[in-house]
Amino acid sequence: RDLQLVYTRPISIGLRDNEEETVAALVPELLQNRPNPFYDQTIIGFMLPEACDALLRILSVDGREVFRVDSSYPAGYNQEVIRVDHLGGSGVYYYELTTPFGTVAKKMVVSGK
Repeated sequence: RDLQLVYTRPISIGLRDNEEETVAALVPELLQNRPNPFYDQTIIGFMLPEACDALLRILSVDGREVFRVDSSYPAGYNQEVIRVDHLGGSGVYYYELTTPFGTVAKKMVVSGK
């Protein structure tokens, strides 16, 4: 028998009369890039609850898209290696993962040598 992992993260939903109920939802998990800060390359890892198409974008602090990977990924852990020459220099960037299950984002820093 095969082992199958199912990833869930609890979220709160609002109900009438300001009550909240916590439910388990299938959502992607975006991991902190490593290393961070970096000067030559970094790895952005993420967990997907099911196989799906996903868009990984890197944005400058002014919101300009500087890099993107649009691909199909299997369920579970996935990663992309990002080289600094994809980005255009040192500074603060945001990376964003968009899937059919939602969008999540994190911040990363590119340092000078």
